[in-house]
Amino acid sequence: MRRWLTTLSIIICCFATVKGQNGLGLYTLGDAVPQNSRLNPANEIKGKLVLGLPVISEMGLHVNNRFGYNQAFTKLENDSVKLDVDKVVSHLKKRNALLFETSIPLLYVGIKPEKSSFGYSFFVNERINVRGQYTKNLIKAAWEGTNSLVGQPLDIGKSAFSASYFREYGIGVNTSLMNDDLKIGARVKLIQGIYNVKTLWGMDARVDIEPETYSYGFLFKRAGLNAAGVSEDPSVGYLLSNPNKGAAIDLGATWTHQNLFSLSASITDLGYVRWKEFSQNFILSDTSFAFQGVNFTADGDIESTIDSLKNAFTPKETANPYSAMLSAKSIVSGSLLLGPVDRVTVTMMNQLLVGKIKTAFAVSYVKQLTPGIVASGSVVKLPQQWPRPGLALSMTGGPVQYYIASDNLIGFANVGNMNTLDFKMGVNLIIGSGKAKNETDLPPAHRSKPKFSSNDEGVDYPTDPRLKKPTVIRKKDIYTIITKKKQPKTWKNWFKKKKEDN
Repeated sequence: MRRWLTTLSIIICCFATVKGQNGLGLYTLGDAVPQNSRLNPANEIKGKLVLGLPVISEMGLHVNNRFGYNQAFTKLENDSVKLDVDKVVSHLKKRNALLFETSIPLLYVGIKPEKSSFGYSFFVNERINVRGQYTKNLIKAAWEGTNSLVGQPLDIGKSAFSASYFREYGIGVNTSLMNDDLKIGARVKLIQGIYNVKTLWGMDARVDIEPETYSYGFLFKRAGLNAAGVSEDPSVGYLLSNPNKGAAIDLGATWTHQNLFSLSASITDLGYVRWKEFSQNFILSDTSFAFQGVNFTADGDIESTIDSLKNAFTPKETANPYSAMLSAKSIVSGSLLLGPVDRVTVTMMNQLLVGKIKTAFAVSYVKQLTPGIVASGSVVKLPQQWPRPGLALSMTGGPVQYYIASDNLIGFANVGNMNTLDFKMGVNLIIGSGKAKNETDLPPAHRSKPKFSSNDEGVDYPTDPRLKKPTVIRKKDIYTIITKKKQPKTWKNWFKKKKEDN
């Protein structure tokens, strides 16, 4: 039984997946993809009406693990494979993370009224969050037995686990201020909890094995487990609505300075769920004791020892409500603007993982290839992984938008050894996106030639918004009309102007 449970745990770790919103490569595309508003609510809605198609508007797979398939399974002579736990243990670090997160979109509607700086969104998502951390010694003890850890502490308290299945209903609003230099946004969400299992916060549990006497020292403080909804067969009514309610908020802002650089910051899933319906609590009493074996020669020693162990390891079961925080994320990014869309961006994402903060980084270059195609190339550093190249692409033709992204391109060259897999894609309908309000929003190759109109004196005056009014120079009653091209604020023109001023 012990080895069967260990094998099951290893398989879960092998295929722990994160699906949907965690890709930093896709995030660098900004408001070109509506799904990025989940990570920064300040992103502008690009269209009068944006529809996220149920399920297919957000599909993806992300695996973040310490080992790959070839490090977990061994091929036998008859071409069959077996799980090699010893090989898995050899690839583990002292501490390891477990992540599984999926989001299934049921509804997304984005609205941007004409001649309004405000945008509004409405959404419903099914979400599953599994997060945890475990130590190498815990897996080793479960597989090989505690004798393999003689003289080494088995710190169970450094392992933690939390899993939740919930539904979120939300509304979002974003707007622009200060001549569009500042964009802010917020999303308010009502959480309907369905299932939850979590270890207690601040748990301290430790087992020490004395190398000379092989006696066991046990210490338990705040050791236990909370659960809700897992012991009952769910009814349709329970799945649709039950007393397990919560709330969360997402906040975001983006500030642009003279079209030269921009800064963005956001925090999402800042909230909790209060679990009341079908709640269960399994709590071990705070205790510490030493087990030195059983004296078979003493009368009653066997029974008393068994009773002591039974009392120490039998949890107290109650049905009290409890609260569980969501897995909050924060993102900070800075961009060097090279054009209306082109930019170099540095991004940092922090995520709360059962009391520990895990950080991911990305350096990206974003390029608008055509008016309907935006691409991003990135180098992404995920938790417990080496930096890897990534690519994201958004393609819009008419009202249909396709997007695809991956944070680990080189992993596809050797799938068997790949311990990080990231792939995302989706389809959106964007209605009423229209053309750019100003042709300066387009790449130079796609701008039309400037147009002029003549006045009564036969002088050509520019009507194109990219050209300033004519500059009139007078010299001995001779007037010369010089039309000056309006230089967009870019780093290239900024350095050029500084050179001319000097």
